[in-house]
Amino acid sequence: MCEEEVPSREGIPSHPCLPGRGRRKAMSVNTDAILFYGFCGQADDMLPVVEDGEEDYTASVRWEEEGYAGEMAHRLAVHLGMPAPKDDAADYLAALGLCVNVHCSEDSPMLYVGLGRTVKVASRGNPESLTVVMAVTITDKEVVPLRMALEWAKKLIPQEEWHKKSPWTEIGWWLVSYWE
Repeated sequence: MCEEEVPSREGIPSHPCLPGRGRRKAMSVNTDAILFYGFCGQADDMLPVVEDGEEDYTASVRWEEEGYAGEMAHRLAVHLGMPAPKDDAADYLAALGLCVNVHCSEDSPMLYVGLGRTVKVASRGNPESLTVVMAVTITDKEVVPLRMALEWAKKLIPQEEWHKKSPWTEIGWWLVSYWE
């Protein structure tokens, strides 16, 4: 059913916002919409698997167990002062009010870092109300770890490799997607 064309009825023009203007495409991929306050990556395959000075084995084991988001959460937590590498990075970041995850897809993961209390995910067929999110007030104190995280992320990729634009957005409200 993927990419199956569904013709419009004769004589009834399709809406100009629909793909193909005269034809509609049936959706068959499970996609999540993710709304959050923070920053996100705009290019995939930009982050190294292993940082300088870290043993390949340790990073590869963590990558296998926790995936891309888990590895990046660990690196950010260490950068922000996590007391010991054995501590759970996600819990440490949550205590700072941050959520680290990926958008785009598993095959092309792009990192995002958001304030945990602002992250809202809607899956196909499961709408989410934005009433609570729309009433959120972001404090300066909450933005401090976000700024530190963005500076960390910018240092991972040398500026000469940015290819005309930053691989990172600025801090703000973002709507991204993740498909499986």
